[in-house]
Amino acid sequence: MPNASVGGAFRPDQDYVLGGVWTFVQDPVFTGGVVLANATFTNPALGTPASGVMTNVTGLPISTGVSGLGTGVATFLGTPSSANLLAAVTDETGTGLAVFNTSPTLVTPLLGTPTSGVLTNCTGAPTLTSATLVTPVVNGAITGTYSQTKFCTTQVDATTNVTLADITGMTGFTMTAAGVYTFLIHIACTSTANGGMKLAFKYTTTTLTNLEATGYGYTATGVAVQHTTTATDQASLFALTAQATIGVQITGRMTVNAGGTLAVQFAQNASHSDTSSVYVGSYTTFTKIS
Repeated sequence: MPNASVGGAFRPDQDYVLGGVWTFVQDPVFTGGVVLANATFTNPALGTPASGVMTNVTGLPISTGVSGLGTGVATFLGTPSSANLLAAVTDETGTGLAVFNTSPTLVTPLLGTPTSGVLTNCTGAPTLTSATLVTPVVNGAITGTYSQTKFCTTQVDATTNVTLADITGMTGFTMTAAGVYTFLIHIACTSTANGGMKLAFKYTTTTLTNLEATGYGYTATGVAVQHTTTATDQASLFALTAQATIGVQITGRMTVNAGGTLAVQFAQNASHSDTSSVYVGSYTTFTKIS
């Protein structure tokens, strides 16, 4: 038993065997109370311990027993749902369920600009129309082989006017630097032998290395055929005045020097009060072949 002179005490419910020399004091003072080693406490008020090891402690309530947690963190630890996680974090974007990186299902996500991706199994791509071009892009450059087709959407009339102007709907063809293109221009039109008509390309930042085109002008009595290799801006692809024209078809090939856009333009070949017209349904197709 402990020596009473240094803080021990006799207990009436214990058996003691005394040995050696003992000194007893009449009124020992126990500043911290008397406690057995390995004692079991029932509902003790521990105050603020100076130190302790909590390895085997259980029953600590998260909501009231842990301090320093951010708003909503204790609730998430108690019920770790996606909604509680969303409430606990402070720099989230979006709403809904937590997402993990293996086979997640996303609902209307805004993907921004992915650094990579495989679209083999993707569905729901927008349907291409005559006025819509969807082309493969690698590192910002249009690549691969593809076609662009655009239609005249509003009738274009020219009276006493030889100034070339865009055919409505047949503008904005994309030309990439060093690209080689074939083209087909089909024009449904009418013009008299007085005013006639002419067609040309208008380039916006685009320049060509070369061009070769053959035009066929259909008249009431035959076909007028013209050929050109002039690749400058607004150079005539086809021009006819001597006969009334009821349709024009131009085929050709070009090599692009500097990339940009291109439009198909139309005007009278000779200024006259007779009206020359290009009709809705006329179209142009460019096919990038290399």
